[in-house]
Amino acid sequence: MKKISFKKFLEYKNSIEKKKNRSVILGSIFLGFIVVIIVISLYIGNQDFRSFIDVHILRKEIYEENAASLTIDSTDVSMVYAFNNHVLVLDNGSLDYYDSSAKNTNSLNVALSNPIADSAGKYLVLGDKGLQKLYLINNNNIEWQKDLEGNISKVSVNKNGYVSVIVSDSTYESIVILFDNSGTQLFKMFLSSTYAIDTDISENNEYLAIAQADYSGINVKSKVEIVSISSAIDDKEKSIENDYEAEIGNMILNINYENNDTLYCMLDDRIISITPSDKETVYTKDDKATYLSCNTKKSFVRIDKESSGVLNSDYRLKITDMKGNEHVYVIEGNIKNMTTSDKIIALNFGKQVNFVKLNGWLSKKYISKKEIKDVIISDKIAAIIYKNKIDIIKL
Repeated sequence: MKKISFKKFLEYKNSIEKKKNRSVILGSIFLGFIVVIIVISLYIGNQDFRSFIDVHILRKEIYEENAASLTIDSTDVSMVYAFNNHVLVLDNGSLDYYDSSAKNTNSLNVALSNPIADSAGKYLVLGDKGLQKLYLINNNNIEWQKDLEGNISKVSVNKNGYVSVIVSDSTYESIVILFDNSGTQLFKMFLSSTYAIDTDISENNEYLAIAQADYSGINVKSKVEIVSISSAIDDKEKSIENDYEAEIGNMILNINYENNDTLYCMLDDRIISITPSDKETVYTKDDKATYLSCNTKKSFVRIDKESSGVLNSDYRLKITDMKGNEHVYVIEGNIKNMTTSDKIIALNFGKQVNFVKLNGWLSKKYISKKEIKDVIISDKIAAIIYKNKIDIIKL
């Protein structure tokens, strides 16, 4: 029988233990990997499991008493707006910026009595509805301001700071003016027989879409025209790349560019996608749809009423992207209204607001003890508005 020294015995024993430990570690890693895969799969595929994780693990619920807030006097405040990661409050000529902790970080002197706004990227455009003042703001600074001829009814800006403004005067029903980001006027479009009701500018500064309505007949007629910006600078008469005329009595509600050349046009009963060379119906409203919006980027959203009873209603938020893929978020309870930004959908239940991402997942849930007056959102921040205060939620 072969003799083994005590030293070699210990070395052999340690070698066996190391192999066992390595096997245990590898097994634990593998088991942990399997558990993670299962949890992720359940989170993606199971609404109830995702809701449990959101509330109890990820702590996505925020209660009114724990939210950052600022006190306001609703009689003095003329505008509350969510711009990037700040909530903006216009009060007696001062446009104040508040961050997610409700701290005042910036103030600008802005003289508007009836403000309207639009934003994209780092740019915010402000107009005085029914009057002449126009401002373009770049992050925290006023880029330029103007006093226009005519009365402003609508403003729009793209992510490059190009601004379109709808004004009216005594000669034309509507005039659409386009400015670049330096404030240089590029051209005016004069509408003698129709009213401009909405405009939007493509992300690459190549196209301006103008939605119009004709109220001269018994029934309203509406249409949208796609204008080539470069062509309109040289010859407005030859600048129309494409147009879409709705059926008589079917109103165009709003338009929104989703990328460089695809425009979503929302009507009473459908959504149309329009490019410079094509147009297509991408959704037709049915009896189930209660809310419809095309204001998000690269998708349109709707709320369908699936069933109802004496005590409750069952709704589904359905988010459809440009490729036709649909994401669903189950809504429990009766919804008061829906607000959208480029990437977030806010569902207001009256005393609760659910903030949902475009993939159908919950971002945050805000719960209040009293009725919410309004909800204003950007992709990064939300303002929950009451009569005498604003709660601020970081998204």
